Amino acid sequence: MEEAREVARNGHVPGAATPKPDGVRIGFAPRSSGDPLVAAWSGLLDDGGAVGAPALWAATTGDSKGLVVVEEGRSLAASPATDELVLRLVSQDRLDCGRASGTAFLQAVLQEVRLVAIAELPVSEERRRPVELRRRTGIEAESIATMKTRTFALASADPFIRASAVQWLRSVGLASMVPSLTTLADPLDPAAALSEARVDYLFRRKGMAERLPGEPVTLRPEIFPNPDLSLSLLVCRTEAVATHRRALAKLLARWSERAPVYAPAAVDEERLMALNGLLFSTGLVRSSAPAVVMVDGALAREADKRPPR
Repeated sequence: MEEAREVARNGHVPGAATPKPDGVRIGFAPRSSGDPLVAAWSGLLDDGGAVGAPALWAATTGDSKGLVVVEEGRSLAASPATDELVLRLVSQDRLDCGRASGTAFLQAVLQEVRLVAIAELPVSEERRRPVELRRRTGIEAESIATMKTRTFALASADPFIRASAVQWLRSVGLASMVPSLTTLADPLDPAAALSEARVDYLFRRKGMAERLPGEPVTLRPEIFPNPDLSLSLLVCRTEAVATHRRALAKLLARWSERAPVYAPAAVDEERLMALNGLLFSTGLVRSSAPAVVMVDGALAREADKRPPR
């Protein structure tokens, strides 16, 4: 608790930390060809390319081999890389910071990976949509007993969708279906999974695809968690916050000034803890009360105090 108070006041500034002149390496997994992080980064820095300037790296494949620097004018497609991969690269010192969902961050931190969230980023429209359950073509509204004979799947590996699915299944009397939950082999083609009867029921973000086969299940939709718990965070390795503190504060300040639509903000710790409660209650994390400091709130305040440039 004392460590948490110290970080809230002064941030992660170990006495032995020596500032580094190297540029901060920020990574992310592109979610679309028009990922807003790329748009925000474009033209953000006057000293782009100079020694010591921050650099944006994109994870373009499902492994570390696809890590590439994002240069102005470079086209990026949606990537199979995950936020979990980005955080793994941060923890391995391949990157200093990375964009990750709140669920990926909490899962890593609660496995004792030394990470800290320094800012919250706007959540994409897709991740602001609530989760729903959809049944395939050919199935009408069914009893709970009949649903127990069916197959349930997740449209993607997004931990928030899994937590939502587990919460709903347990609440309606289908807890026995949780162990057999699978994830679509091709998350980009949920329509085929439903129309070809590969699965009977599919948990997904509402509105993720047009003209999706089947019908939404209307049984107790209020059970699904509030989509406001879908957080997008800028996460750094703890040591990187100490050694690149001034550079990070400068970056956040300039980012807020020049790209206000996608500007970083202070982490909403209340929502982060509510998300942790959801993940704990559904078995996705092992602790309901993290013993580590997860947020460096002082850094955002330092950025706010910097004069516009």
